[in-house]
Amino acid sequence: MSVNINVIVVILISCHFVNKSQTPPTTHHRHLPRKLHLTNRSPLDYQYILKTFIARRAIQPGRQLHAHLCLIGLGNDTILGTKLVDLYCSCNYLSNAHLLFDRISKQNVFLWNVLIRGYAWNGPYNAAVSLYYEMIKKGVVPDNFTFPFVLKACSNLSAIDVGLEVHDQVVRTGWETDVFVGAALIDMYAKCGNVSNARQVFDKILERDVVLWNSMLAAYAQNSHPEDCLALCSEMALNMVRPTVATLVTTISAAADVAALPQGRELHGYSWRQGFHVQDKVKTALVDIKLKCESPQQHRSLGPSRYLDFSSSPSTGPVFCT
Repeated sequence: MSVNINVIVVILISCHFVNKSQTPPTTHHRHLPRKLHLTNRSPLDYQYILKTFIARRAIQPGRQLHAHLCLIGLGNDTILGTKLVDLYCSCNYLSNAHLLFDRISKQNVFLWNVLIRGYAWNGPYNAAVSLYYEMIKKGVVPDNFTFPFVLKACSNLSAIDVGLEVHDQVVRTGWETDVFVGAALIDMYAKCGNVSNARQVFDKILERDVVLWNSMLAAYAQNSHPEDCLALCSEMALNMVRPTVATLVTTISAAADVAALPQGRELHGYSWRQGFHVQDKVKTALVDIKLKCESPQQHRSLGPSRYLDFSSSPSTGPVFCT
C-alpha cells in the first residue's frame, strides 16, 4: 500500500507541537486544505520528521520524503542530508547512504561518523576503515565517536596494524582517557589477542565506568587469562563499582575455567542476593561452574554465599573475599 507523505507530515508535525505544548504554525489538520503542500514546511519540521523516521526505521516514507526534498532543492542540505544518511544506514541501505554522502559538499565530522558507523555495524568493515583514512586525508579531525566506530571495524577484521594506527591518532587528538574510546581500544586489542596493550589502555584511564571494567574483564576471559579476570573482579569490587549481568557472566565463566570453587560460591551468592540469578545468561554460567567444580551432590546443595558483597553502603563499601 502506498504511503501518502503529506498525511504523515500532518500527523507528525501536529504531534510534535502537541508534545511541546506549542501552537503549530498551521491550523489543526481537520481545517487544512485537502492537499497539503510540503513546501510550506520549515527545515526544522523536516528534521523532526526524519528523526522520527530514523527512530522507527521507516525507510519507505523516508525515501519518499527524500525525493520531495530533492524536488524543492534541499536534497543536498547538510543537516537534512546527514539525517537521510543516518536513516539509510539505520535501515541497512548503505549504498543509498554512500551515494547521498558523496553529494553533500559540507562534510562535517558528524556526517562522516554516521556513515562509518553504518559500515562498522553492517559491513563491509573495510569500507569503514577506508572512510576513516579518507576523512583524515580531507582534514576532518576524528572525535570520540569516530574512534569507537572504526575500532569496532578493526575488531571485526582482527586488523591489529590498523588498530595501532588508530590508537596513535587517539593519543594525538587527546581522547586516550575517554571511557568509550578506551573500551573500544580494549575490545580491539582483545579481539586481536594483545591483552598487554589492552591492560595498558585500561590503566591509563583513571575514571572508569562499569563498561570499561567489563571490557577488560572480557579481554582477559576471551584470551584464556581467567586468574587475571578474577583478580580484576576483586579490584573492581574494592573500587565500589557495582557489577552488571555482563560482569557476572564473564567472571563466573572465568571461575569455571580454573575450577575456582570459592570464587564461584562468592559470585553465586552475590547473584542470588541481588536477583541476578534469574537472568538466563547468569543461570547458564552458574550451571557451568557447578558442573565443572563440584560433584552432582554438591551442586544440588549449593546455596547463596555470604562472601561477595558489592554493597551500596558508603560506610562499608564492597567486599570481595578470596
